[in-house]
Amino acid sequence: MADSLLRYMFRRLPQVARRDKKIARLKRRLSALENDLATRTEWSRDVRRPSYQARIHAERRLRRLSAELGMPSRSVIRRGKFHVYDLARSHGIEPPVEFGRWDEPNDIPWSELPDLVVIKSARGAHGRGVFPLRRSDHEWDIITADETMSSEQITKSLTASVDDGQAGPPFVAEEFLDEDGSGTRLPTDVKVYAFYGDVPMVVLRRPGRLGEHPLVTPFRVLDAHGDDVTDVDTGSIVDPSMPVPAKLDEIVAAASRLSVAIRAPFSRLDFYGIGDRVVFGEVTPRPGGSAWHGEAVDRRLGEAWERAQIRLDRDLASGMPHEPEFGPYGA
Repeated sequence: MADSLLRYMFRRLPQVARRDKKIARLKRRLSALENDLATRTEWSRDVRRPSYQARIHAERRLRRLSAELGMPSRSVIRRGKFHVYDLARSHGIEPPVEFGRWDEPNDIPWSELPDLVVIKSARGAHGRGVFPLRRSDHEWDIITADETMSSEQITKSLTASVDDGQAGPPFVAEEFLDEDGSGTRLPTDVKVYAFYGDVPMVVLRRPGRLGEHPLVTPFRVLDAHGDDVTDVDTGSIVDPSMPVPAKLDEIVAAASRLSVAIRAPFSRLDFYGIGDRVVFGEVTPRPGGSAWHGEAVDRRLGEAWERAQIRLDRDLASGMPHEPEFGPYGA
């Protein structure tokens, strides 16, 4: 009996250690957010200051109100992720290689897929409807979670996500983007803050475990030239050792021209640097979270947004169509 209890306790030790580590990180984040709150409240009282935080929260409110009034979205993502893939491709910016596309989860031919693959739905946020998979013994390991599922279980999960409105068709099987060639982890996210051609900030973030909140995953903040943004103020986990993408200049240039084609003053554009490739990920018009980066960064991004809005309004007034512009490589 004692031996069994000891074996059980030793098996539990890694899980307890991970839990305690996560709790410690969350406590640090909570403390930082509490400290930020007083500063943020005082900062928001001065309406004369440009503010990214004020802009992004206003955009979210306006979108909710528009939906309540039955107004259709004008966002570039209204037709789904894969329409945005087509837009990016038309500007010479490659999305992941696609192996197949289906209208229903039940139509996915699991036995014909590569052993490393990502299943993704056209609609869905925060990782919903996305499964990075590795085949193992006629089942699938979810690479970002300690979990193995059968094809039938994944199909059932995707169907449930559609039924509750968390995901939407079509469904695509695309290449697994591997950072180091080992087939064990996803690459670093390169999140570009683009303001109608201007790129003042790039955030590198290591991918977390499936369902893990982004506040507990390490990140690094850069400018468009790859230098650290030293005045960023946040309680999240900053890791200055994260490598700068080898093709950051190419990523920034791609984000700049795509942000103009989208016809919006602000877009967050996600990319991946895979060896000598630059791979497009997605567009996020209104990123979630607290949207607080400290006073200096909030002002700088707010100014960038205001200037971008003026440039966009000028171009629209000159006769430029409001709809996103497909590039020279076709739709």
